[in-house]
Amino acid sequence: MKKSASTTPAQGLVHSSRLIIQLSNALQPGASVVVSPQLTPPRNELETLHQLARMGNMRDIAQCAGRVAELDTRCGPFADQLHLLAKGYQFKAILTFVERYLETRRGA
Repeated sequence: MKKSASTTPAQGLVHSSRLIIQLSNALQPGASVVVSPQLTPPRNELETLHQLARMGNMRDIAQCAGRVAELDTRCGPFADQLHLLAKGYQFKAILTFVERYLETRRGA
């Protein structure tokens, strides 16, 4: 979520909290994640993210999330979730998140 002049810190916190709850639910073992192909970053970006997550490189993950959002604005929700996880140093959650998207891309 990008801050605008009309977004208060409290609204940003509420939005971030909702994303964390959604991600926590989605990343539970056995949970299904609905991945929309038009919102999926390019495969090479997913593979880069996967490698960075395996290394636990949060700074580069956050940079890659920004690059994904710039490549295609439709990937904004993906990038926002990834950025939030990186900010919280949730490397295992990032790994699971990216792997689910990679699996979807393989099936496409």
